[in-house]
Amino acid sequence: MFGIAETENTGIAVNRSVENSMKSFIIRRVPLLADLYRALRAAVTVLHEVTGTWVLFARRFLIFLGFRKNRKDTKEYKRILIAGGYGYGNIGDEAQLAANLENWNDIVPDCRLTILTPNRELTRTFHRLGHVELAPRVVFFNEDRSQNYDRSNLRFKLHFFMLTPILLFNARLCRADLPLFLISARAARLLDVIYNSDLLFLSGGGYLTGHTLSRLWDNMLLIRLADILGVPAILSGQSIGVWEHDGISRAIARWGLKKVGYISVRDADDSLRALKAIGIDGNHVESTCDDALFCADVQEEKIPDILRRRGIDPEIPYLIASVHGTVFIEHLATFFDSLKAQYPIQVAFIQMHPHDNLTAQSIIAAMDRDARLIEYIDDVEETVAIIRHSALCITMKHHPIIFAMGNGVPVISIADSTYYDHKNRGALSIFGLEAFSIYCQPDTVCESVSEKFDELWGNRKRISYNMRERFRELTPLKAKAIRQWISEHDPYQGLRAFRDIHNGQRCFILGTGPSLNKTNLGLLKDEIVIGVNTFYRGMSQFGISCMYYCVSDVTVWRNHYREILDLDTILFLSGEAGEDYVRHHSHYSTYRRDRIHAIQRKDDSRYLAHISEDITQGMYWGGTVIIDACLQIAYYMGFKNTYLLGCDCDYSGLHHFDGTTTDELNGPGVRGEWDGIFRSYEVCRTAFERAGRRIVNCTVGGKLEVFDRERLEDVL
Repeated sequence: MFGIAETENTGIAVNRSVENSMKSFIIRRVPLLADLYRALRAAVTVLHEVTGTWVLFARRFLIFLGFRKNRKDTKEYKRILIAGGYGYGNIGDEAQLAANLENWNDIVPDCRLTILTPNRELTRTFHRLGHVELAPRVVFFNEDRSQNYDRSNLRFKLHFFMLTPILLFNARLCRADLPLFLISARAARLLDVIYNSDLLFLSGGGYLTGHTLSRLWDNMLLIRLADILGVPAILSGQSIGVWEHDGISRAIARWGLKKVGYISVRDADDSLRALKAIGIDGNHVESTCDDALFCADVQEEKIPDILRRRGIDPEIPYLIASVHGTVFIEHLATFFDSLKAQYPIQVAFIQMHPHDNLTAQSIIAAMDRDARLIEYIDDVEETVAIIRHSALCITMKHHPIIFAMGNGVPVISIADSTYYDHKNRGALSIFGLEAFSIYCQPDTVCESVSEKFDELWGNRKRISYNMRERFRELTPLKAKAIRQWISEHDPYQGLRAFRDIHNGQRCFILGTGPSLNKTNLGLLKDEIVIGVNTFYRGMSQFGISCMYYCVSDVTVWRNHYREILDLDTILFLSGEAGEDYVRHHSHYSTYRRDRIHAIQRKDDSRYLAHISEDITQGMYWGGTVIIDACLQIAYYMGFKNTYLLGCDCDYSGLHHFDGTTTDELNGPGVRGEWDGIFRSYEVCRTAFERAGRRIVNCTVGGKLEVFDRERLEDVL
């Protein structure tokens, strides 16, 4: 526990424990000391502001005269500046930040992450970070000294409109390496931090809405400052909208969001409609999922001990409830009593924030039957684990939905405002479960929840299975915003996000051999499919799509890149095709900018001696795209079983399923160098078997006999 209490408008009051208690005791009882203390504190504050401002003034003046280099010109690694809704001890917001920190460190391990937070001590404690700076809400709007920001009142709005032109003017001075004027030292420092960043990354949340007015406004200002300072901005996993009748918030949202390079929202429809209504639309806006959907939890074997420590019997199914506010207390108490009377299930209330404690205690006190109150846990992974291993979740808050869906736990959402209805229904819509989102009045909540619970409980196995399948489909969207930015700015980066992304699953690699015409590919409709080269010509014919697509031959790439780039797939370009993409990146990016990953070639060997277990370091050449790219990528992604189709390895008749010949008429297959290709396949088989995995040949006919054969119908 951090001693954090949340106000009705999500403001914070930080309890500084013994030190503050002693100060308060002395100041209350000795008036003269109180006056001296306040005068000294004011003097120190003024001295700090003046000194800090002149230090920054002097440094910028030296840069302007050429006696000192700007750090932006000398950095050797990517500086990522992260802003978000965290910093208040809310487990959901902290989980989103934790997931994004992990993603950045996995995908760009040499980057430097700087976190903007309203509470540096809390953020350091939660995430064990060194580089933290005060957030704009504190620096620009004095959230630590005034309640105007948290209340979004008239004083805040006047402050915003008076301060904004001054900050925008100083941002232009900052970019020109000129001294800054008329702003505090910490405001000047924040402008300097933004200027010396490569990217502004807004970690996901529900803070860009009309309901959270002050957070919306200050983040739009942050985006505009970054734009002036030449720092691009991207948004990940956001809920956006709920403008209602607030035309000013709509205008400010458009003012900021039109400068964002990429926006991912965490619901299927509502946020996209809200963005379109203010003129924000295009390929750079898309629906993905909440960042915390893929956040880590504790190891499986530790779960029983954690549950027992929290008063839950791990041998009996338990329901997790997350509540807030005072509207539904009596009605929910009635519902949980009836639930306990009908079903053999434990009920445990979990807190996403310390402020939730009072609501949970009130419901338990109003119940006739027993229920467990889990005290606030200042550990993201443990909280996530408790929710993910429950039998069912009933929540008024957003992130228990996300944590539950990450492990196929059925969820019922109860909303007491349009704000929570927007967020919670949006989260369920990603999994097609919006029917289990309830927005109702107190007098009907008991009946509504009971009806939904009966439906959910009776179908929980089927619903859980469908949720797990949907989670599998969403897996490629993990860290989408980060990979999007990396693929545009450094095509060879961004591959780390794919390590073990499909651990233990199966995939089907489709070549382009004529045997595909003898194969019922319609069976693969719900499977993970990797296509290659010109397979796009048969996608409508066979009625399937490819989650991934690979090209390694530069001739194939140059002849077909327009059609391939038009596919809705994640594209891997290896070997000479990847080198050509990187060399002419500006040209190819006019057709498509996202979900393209170039992979370097490791050496110039003709055929494989071993496969690459880390594709971020490059891949080996094997004489065919199946070896050059597909099998090495499948290994890196963690697939347990990999099935080959259309890998005929026979150019004696038709080359391709559509009657065309190969584009590369000087390739090893055309020249008849099958011995080298088959040896490379044997290297792949050995590597997979050593790791406890299999490659199975499901091709109808053909000459590839390196792997065990199975019929596709038997596999499925």
